Amino acid sequence: MSEQDLEKWRGKSKPGMPIFEGPAEVRESFIGSHGIDWTASYIDPAIWIERTRTIVTRTRVAYQQINQTASKKCAAMSIRLSQPPPVVSSDKAA
Repeated sequence: MSEQDLEKWRGKSKPGMPIFEGPAEVRESFIGSHGIDWTASYIDPAIWIERTRTIVTRTRVAYQQINQTASKKCAAMSIRLSQPPPVVSSDKAA
């Protein structure tokens, strides 16, 4: 994930309901197969990286859920799935 993509991922936490920033047909496809509530929970908060057709989930739970229940759908649409970057503490052990 590039630094620009990482900054986009960090800045996604905003008040209100997130809406998937990727192609509408991708979101509609997930709604058709998994329903609006599932899509709102796992797809909408994610970051879409167009150049690699990657969905970067906000949480590891979301990654696991999408991977377990929609990995074939992602593959059929040539979509990669990525976990959120690890949280790195700025505290250093003495």
